[in-house]
Amino acid sequence: MNLRSYLTIFSALLAQASANCQCNEVNSWEEFKALVVAANDVESQSPQKIILCPFKITKVIDENMNHWDQFIPIKKPMHITCQKQNPEDRCWIEINGEECNFGENCGRAMIKIRSDDVTIDGLKVTDAKDNIIIVDDGKKNVRLINMEMFKNTVPGNESGAPTSLIFINPQASVQIINSFLSWNSASVVENRGSLMIHGSTMNGNDAESTIVNRSNGDLAITSTVFALPSTGSRRAIQSSQAAEVFDGGLNCASGSAQCNGIFTPGIGCIPLLEGGCA
Repeated sequence: MNLRSYLTIFSALLAQASANCQCNEVNSWEEFKALVVAANDVESQSPQKIILCPFKITKVIDENMNHWDQFIPIKKPMHITCQKQNPEDRCWIEINGEECNFGENCGRAMIKIRSDDVTIDGLKVTDAKDNIIIVDDGKKNVRLINMEMFKNTVPGNESGAPTSLIFINPQASVQIINSFLSWNSASVVENRGSLMIHGSTMNGNDAESTIVNRSNGDLAITSTVFALPSTGSRRAIQSSQAAEVFDGGLNCASGSAQCNGIFTPGIGCIPLLEGGCA
């Protein structure tokens, strides 16, 4: 094969790589869902990649909407990432609609992860009215990176529906990395599986506990900052006696009059190993 042939093949490969790196325009929640549903249908041995161009869309909620048809199911290994080239770039989903009140069981969860090996990188969600991400039982290697969740609420109901932005079912394993999850009217995470949190910020969340670690849950946390509201009974972390918490250090919790650390019923409050406080 001569040099010209090599150059021709290289140019074709380079063009293909450039095409594969092009981001997808998203102008509505329906278009975002369509991208994921299409990736669910692809038969492949490797995770599907969805690269999103920066966007801001509004997901409208009204009383005539079938909320159970609105959530996005992720059924295959997948990497969804926001292609940010400038500091102000975001892939931003804003919710517009009436509040979902306690007991209404609105079914407004936004994303349900039903596969192993799923990464979501760089989504911003504001003003959600119910759970944002639910990870199904036993799903492994789920990573939430560079996420932003602000001013969201979760009402709950008498049947014990999850009252957190992110809900991790038993036997699932999840990592939350370099994320900003603040000023929400809900717990940020309820964990019943295995959860690692690193390098994240959770400020001003109006909930009794920012993180809830249920029975048989395993939680490891490092380099994470909590600024807790000073009113009421506030804890950075509440953990069951039947759960495990590993404090990896370089954390910082402040502001609470009750527990700037890990609260376990029957044991009390153990302050976080600090080192991350400025």
